[in-house]
Formats: sequence, structure tokens, C-alpha cells
Amino acid sequence: MENIPAIVAARAEKANEELLPKKSKLLYDKEYECFETWTSRNSVIDISKTVLMGFFQELPQHIVDEVLNAEDHIISIQKSKYRRISSFRSLFETDVERIYPKKSKILTREDTLKFIKETSSHTYLLEKVVLVMAVFGGLRRDVLVKLLIDDIDDKGSVVIVRIYDIKTRVPKYFRIVEENEMHALQLYRQYISVRPKEIKERRFFLTYRNGRCTAQPVGKNTFGSIPSRIQNIWAMQMLKCTQVIAYVVRQQPFS
Repeated sequence: MENIPAIVAARAEKANEELLPKKSKLLYDKEYECFETWTSRNSVIDISKTVLMGFFQELPQHIVDEVLNAEDHIISIQKSKYRRISSFRSLFETDVERIYPKKSKILTREDTLKFIKETSSHTYLLEKVVLVMAVFGGLRRDVLVKLLIDDIDDKGSVVIVRIYDIKTRVPKYFRIVEENEMHALQLYRQYISVRPKEIKERRFFLTYRNGRCTAQPVGKNTFGSIPSRIQNIWAMQMLKCTQVIAYVVRQQPFS
């Protein structure tokens, strides 16, 4: 054992305790008390991985899942001391179903084309034009927010869009051309035709409702929510379709 002066050891112990937030420490202390009760009830003297395995197997499933998702920051149950046990996770991996965080769903090419073709442009024109910009330019919402009407040049057979790198502010360009799947130029021109020309606002994307644009620019959160809104639209349409089918079936006479 290292010969460490008592004052140095005390300072190190204090620093170690301060690394743990007070709120977390209270929770850990509470869990440790539960463990002490368990060890006393089961006449456990020495703490080992085998003992910990037995203890966690008796915990409710949701608590075990939380442990597995804690990036091996596990409480070491040993006389009120906390330490890291990086190898402890492997004890559960073969016996407990792993829980992974849910990833945000993304729109596939098929989802995008289906939405553009099968929904009303009168209602969802904004979402369609945003998808056009995202497909042709790969634009993120930070860039979509800052896109100006002056950055877009309609040449007739092609629309040229100028964007700026977020970090360097160096201009870049991409083109929107006519094709037979999205009808991108048609959607762009339909949107620009309902965008008020007399307003001073230069941001390209304005709030769109029922065939008209308002003077309110579209915010970052609105752009970010468009994929989930599209998914919700599909869910509602599927529900309505199911209800219509059920109604038709109920109206059919039995032979």
C-alpha cells in the first residue's frame, strides 16, 4: 500500500466526493442501502461480481435496463465507496435484452416521392418545396432558414440556388432541373407565385396555409418537424382509409 499522508488522502477523498452531484449521490446512497439490506438478508460477506450478478437478477427489469444504458458507470457496492466496473456490463449481455435509444426516423426516397405525388399541393406546398430543396441541394434546416429570395435565379429550364457555407460563408451553388418524378420546377414556381411580392421580408420560405403565404418566415423548428409531420400525415391518411374500408364492408349485404 502506498504511504500517502493523511491530509493528502483526505483532500483526495473530498475531491472524489465532489465529482458526484449531490442529487445523484442521494440516489446512489439509497440504492446502496437497498443492497446492504439484501446482503444482510442473504448472509453475504465478500462482494464479488458473482454477488452483484445475483443482486441484479432480483431487480425489476426496467432498473437492469437503466444499468445497461449507463455506459459502464456502475456503482461498486463496497462499503459506501463508488468506483467504475467497466467489465460488469458483459455479465448481463447474454441474459438480458438490450435496450437501445430510438433513432429519429428519416424519409426515404420512396417516402418523399409518394408524399409529393399523392398529397394535395394546395395544403402541403411548403413541405413539398422544402423536400425539393433538400433533395437537390442536401440542405440542412440552418441553411433553409437563411435562404433568401435573392439567392434563387430562375433561368427557365433550370433554377440556380446559391447557398453559403455555415462556417466559411463561401458561396456554393446547386441546380433544380425538371424531371418526371418530383416535378420540382413546377412546385417551386407554384410556391413563388403565391409568395407576396410586396413584402420587405427577403427570406425565401414564408409560412404557408391553404394556398397562401403569410409574411411570417418559417423558423428552424418548423423545418426540423417536417419529417415527423409528413409521417403523421401518412398515419392519418392510413387511418381514414381503414375507416372508409370498414364502412364499405359494413354496408355490403351478406349473401
